[in-house]
Amino acid sequence: MHAQTTQTKRFEKLLNWCQGQVREMGFILEDAYLSEEEKIAALEEILDKCLTLQSPLIVLSNKIKTAIKQLQDQ
Repeated sequence: MHAQTTQTKRFEKLLNWCQGQVREMGFILEDAYLSEEEKIAALEEILDKCLTLQSPLIVLSNKIKTAIKQLQDQ
């Protein structure tokens, strides 16, 4: 990872959010009062949040790869 990026407050907040989601997963999986269906629904909600946050970065990385390829082909 790029060192300057990992030292920003924004990155720290995102990392903390991710760690919180991992803790939340643990709580969901250990909750004896939730049915299997409820656990799956809760985990799918976390997954959806994660993929929503991830999608702009995937688009950006694809554009960067395309630009690199174009430069290499010139």
